[in-house]
Amino acid sequence: MKFLLEISAALLGYAFAGWILVLIYVAFQWLTQMTDVTCAYTWIREAGKCHPIFNIRNRSDCRTYTLAEISYSNGPDGMVRFDSMSLMGKELGPGSSSDFWKVAPIKCTSSIADCLELHVSVHLQTGSALWLDDRAPARGRQMLRHFALAMRALIDSGLKNE
Repeated sequence: MKFLLEISAALLGYAFAGWILVLIYVAFQWLTQMTDVTCAYTWIREAGKCHPIFNIRNRSDCRTYTLAEISYSNGPDGMVRFDSMSLMGKELGPGSSSDFWKVAPIKCTSSIADCLELHVSVHLQTGSALWLDDRAPARGRQMLRHFALAMRALIDSGLKNE
């Protein structure tokens, strides 16, 4: 009887350790996928109309991403505008960094102050949204984003030192 208890305790311990390794692997895959593409933007005013300028960087060594659309919203339940033409179909090759200057102006905005009130989202054709370098509306999401990007920088610096 004592032998069976030891065997079952060892089996449960190995199963628990296996699940921990699987969870670490899944977290690592999520981290690298969510931080593969980073996006920063700034606002510019030309001819009385405002539009963003995007700098989008693909940090992946092997994946190519295709951009889909930009969405603008005034807040959690504000008006949403979509720009499906400016970035649709643009490809980001592995290790590339691209600046997108020719983005369509946003209607109903006349000043940079109006633009700073908007929440901007860039989507990939896979349906996922990029984490932008802006003020995230929820504090928890912003902390998660900073943690993920810091971990990615740590992983990348460790890989480059080898």
